[in-house]
Amino acid sequence: MSSFRILNCKNFAFLFVVLLLFSYISSIFFWIIRPPSEVLFDPSHWHLFFAYRESPSYYKIKIPSKSQFTRLPTFGFEETGKYSIKLTGKNISNINFLLINQDFSFSFKKFCSNTFTHNFRGLLDIDTNGIENINGLLTQEINETQEKISQSNISEEAVRFWNGTINEKGVYCPYLIDCSGTSSEFISISRFENPKIFDYREKGIYFLLKGLALLYPVITVLWILNSFAHPQFYVDIHHYLTFLPLFKAGVLILESELYNNKYVDPIDVAWSLTASVIVHSALVILLGIIASGWCTYEENIPISEIVIYAVLSLTLFTSSALSNYLALFTYLAAFSVFSMACLVIGTYWKIIKKLNLAKQFDQNLVKKLQMVLKFMNFCVGDILIFSLLNSLAMWLNLWSIVRIVIVEIGVLISFIIQMCFFFYRADHIPVKNAKIPITKYIKNKVAVLIEPNSKRLFCLHAPI
Repeated sequence: MSSFRILNCKNFAFLFVVLLLFSYISSIFFWIIRPPSEVLFDPSHWHLFFAYRESPSYYKIKIPSKSQFTRLPTFGFEETGKYSIKLTGKNISNINFLLINQDFSFSFKKFCSNTFTHNFRGLLDIDTNGIENINGLLTQEINETQEKISQSNISEEAVRFWNGTINEKGVYCPYLIDCSGTSSEFISISRFENPKIFDYREKGIYFLLKGLALLYPVITVLWILNSFAHPQFYVDIHHYLTFLPLFKAGVLILESELYNNKYVDPIDVAWSLTASVIVHSALVILLGIIASGWCTYEENIPISEIVIYAVLSLTLFTSSALSNYLALFTYLAAFSVFSMACLVIGTYWKIIKKLNLAKQFDQNLVKKLQMVLKFMNFCVGDILIFSLLNSLAMWLNLWSIVRIVIVEIGVLISFIIQMCFFFYRADHIPVKNAKIPITKYIKNKVAVLIEPNSKRLFCLHAPI
């Protein structure tokens, strides 16, 4: 069986070049499937590490025919914030756009039970109890609805356009309403923009992501110091565990800049998604090959296992990011999750099978397998818990900063679990190398695992 020595510098450089090429290919792919002006935020379709994104500044949605009521995502406008919305379709003359502060109540049935015209001053006078003050929050631009309808040929698409400026800071709910329900399928493209920041509710996200970005270089420094202090316990995988936190910090800085901008440029979104796909794919690949026994009970692992983890991870995160653009990727993401779950179950089965065989003749291998099992239990538990919390936050429609905290803490704990598994700790010093005063307080010793085919030592312990 062919094997792959990952420590080899040439192979390390090869993997780095492959990831770099993947980043360029992904960016080009984003451009191909959607022109730059149509790379959009759509939080209803993003999953996994992209699920916490909300409050799109540029939003595109295809609305089916005969739709009477459509609510777009809310947006936190600052004073003098601007909005615009464009509809394109063949029969959209009866569709109206309404932007209401979320503090006001709104009744669709009561709205449509009244006679109305296309100008918004008439619309706003219908429910005086619910939205009587909304007229003072918007400038007169809202009454100057711009319409461009192509009527030369009935098969040609019509275009309707609204824009305006917000006079009072608040969270606003955009609505598209067709009381008659006779419209054909149409496309809505909306753009929301603040003078200083993306969405005023997300001011804390910029500082939160920058703060989290500072934690990962600390992990890298600890890895390097540990390697210098205890070189006898240095293993091959430490190369990746040292540099991957730095890549994660870079992605957090890139994402923080998106939330600090007054308008998110579509190209920045593409680069941010690409970087996030790469770093999180690398993290999952690393977790997978650790579970496969690299640097524990296997010194070399088959190239086929690396390829399987790499392909599944890249497919999972790429399709999750691209599910915003094509429905096909939504199904591909679901298939990747199912395949990854099957792979994890298969890895559990392989370890348990090896464990049952090793109990009869190799206690050293038994200890290694037991520690890898504990490592997998912690990783799987971490992923399941924080995925559940993130889904709950999405269901409760919590603010983006809450979802970011949930997702990023889950990722950070994954890094910490790896560090606990491969990090040399003073309270786990082998008895024969420890001073007598220290050994007196050691309650949970870990065996020094000696590879049968080499003199390399592994001081490993499962997270506690």
